[in-house]
Parts: sequence; C-alpha cells; structure tokens
Amino acid sequence: MITFTQKDLQELMESSKDPVYFINNYVKINNLEEGLTSIKLRENQEEAINQYHNNRFTVCLSERQKGKTLLGTLYCLYYATFNSCYTVAILSPTKEISYKIRDLIHSMYENLPKFLQMGIIKYNKSIIEFENGSSIRFSSASTAMSGLRGCGINLLYLDEFGIIPDKDAEEIVDAVLPMIVSSKNSKLIISSTDMSATLQDLIADDCLKFKFPTVVL
Repeated sequence: MITFTQKDLQELMESSKDPVYFINNYVKINNLEEGLTSIKLRENQEEAINQYHNNRFTVCLSERQKGKTLLGTLYCLYYATFNSCYTVAILSPTKEISYKIRDLIHSMYENLPKFLQMGIIKYNKSIIEFENGSSIRFSSASTAMSGLRGCGINLLYLDEFGIIPDKDAEEIVDAVLPMIVSSKNSKLIISSTDMSATLQDLIADDCLKFKFPTVVL
C-alpha cells in the first residue's frame, strides 16, 4: 500500500492538470548512450503537447526524427494515467511499430514515481490495462478494423498516418471519425511526416463536416 505525503499529493495534482509539467518532471526513457534519462521537452514540443491537450482534433506534420511519435506516445501515457475508465487507442503503420510503442509506454510507466502509478492489471501484445480502469489499446493498419471496432474510444492516436496506403487510410478515417464525434469529449491526434493530397483532402473534408478545430504543427 502506497502512503502519500503532502508533497506527493501536490505533485499529483499539478501533474494531472498539466501534461507538460508531468512529462518534464517525471517521465524517463531509456537512451542508448546515457541509459535511463529524464525527458526535457523543447519549446516547440511543449507547444505540440499543449495543442493535443487543448484541442479535440490535431494534425501534426513534421520532418523525420523530430520526435512526433514520442510526443503522441507521451500524451497517450498522460491521458490514461490521469483519467479513470478511459480508453486510449494507438494505431501504427505496422505491428512492429505498434509493439515498440507498447514497450515504450510500459517502460515509461514503470519508471514513474510510485505515487503516480495506479498499477497495471493486464499487459499483452494488444493492451495495457491500468487499475484506474483506463486502458491503452495497440493496433496496426492491417488489424485496425478488428482491433478498434466496437470500442468506445476517448483518445485515438494515428501514428505516421501518411505511410498507410490511401485506400486503407480512408477506410480507417470513415470508421473512426463517427466514433470520435459520438462523444463530446473524445480526442483524435494524427501525426505523420507527410500525407498524400488525397488523404489531406479527406481529413480536411471530414474536419469541416464534423466541425473539428484542426491544428497543424
């Protein structure tokens, strides 16, 4: 049983209100050269996290090796940690990438201070389920429809969406956007290095149709 100090409770409250504060102060990742290291977001990365937090629909377009997948993953960790009984879904281009993201989230969570951990009750190739009732589901483009169908999703993160062939991407957009708009608070984050004109037009049309505010970073 964890005993909370007054300082723990203050930090828990501050972290729950501010994802940038939570990430900069408590999240650590394994660095190949330095081992376990704390994350310190750059100014533009803090802006991206705040955009994710303050908007229901965000499109993040960025060059390769700029950390966009890490940013999306960090926000998903924050969202599941500080919301009870929420479902987060992460859709990756391939199963291999999906497994890497799952392992990254698991590692970051396990290295949080104990007063920020709610406990993990289920961990397999497709889901991490926490004791606060929230879960993070992992799926790839090839299994998207079976992995996401029937799920009430509070946050959906589409990682490197431009890599997915247009036909598959269109099916995913057509399937998931109605799920997102069925709730007043559900969120959608799309990140990619680039997207085809067809896919950009599709997303833009749907943003207008569903009246989503869109932020392109």
